[in-house]
Amino acid sequence: MKLAIACASGSFKGAFTHGVLTALESAGIRADAYAGASSSVIPSAWAAIGKVAELGVNYWLKGMEELQKPDMGMSQVVMGGIKAFNPPLDKLLAAQTPEYFIAANAVINPEAASQTQGEKARRLGRKLLVSAAKKDRSWVDENLQLELFSTRQNHIYSNIDENNFDEIAYATSRMLHAWDTPAWINGKPYIDASYTCLCPAIEMIEAGYKQIIAINNQPGTFYIGFINMEKKKVGNFLQNGKIIQSK
Repeated sequence: MKLAIACASGSFKGAFTHGVLTALESAGIRADAYAGASSSVIPSAWAAIGKVAELGVNYWLKGMEELQKPDMGMSQVVMGGIKAFNPPLDKLLAAQTPEYFIAANAVINPEAASQTQGEKARRLGRKLLVSAAKKDRSWVDENLQLELFSTRQNHIYSNIDENNFDEIAYATSRMLHAWDTPAWINGKPYIDASYTCLCPAIEMIEAGYKQIIAINNQPGTFYIGFINMEKKKVGNFLQNGKIIQSK
């Protein structure tokens, strides 16, 4: 049975995801695929090559240290972290390495591209935070499309390669309200995966993986939508550190 581990977004709360991945690796639990969104991308990439323990807590401590510096914004912190802590891409892209996915949101029309990549991005970002609290997805549904990038060469997903990994890793992390630098992948505009996908777990089911461990980084029931999904086969998900069999 093919197993995928899907990792949630969550800024510096991603340290929890990193810890769970390290524990699974230490226990000898190896998945057939790993998927990350936003802050979980670098830890899940190291997990895919079986070296997440080597990434270590310094990844998070360095980010916090950089954020305290004058005139240092989240864009600079994230891009610096990606550059300094990238996994060895030759190993990540190797045929024997588990398939690795990154989720990001493509901006699908010119007006939204101007809003998300221009001077209005911060204002739009704050507006979207309020909309999310009100469960209003109108702007998101009209202007964004979730896209998966994969280390496997196929016609279903966009490809991750040596030339675009940094772009994808930054784009999936770019929340509009606090990240100033625009995000482009292969010349096209993107923003954080979290606007449509807090964790690419359902997407792993759609990719054909039969058993899913979804790692959340905050307490409470995670992915309640699993229970009510129709016409989809669902596997296992993680709730407060326990693997739960869905019905």
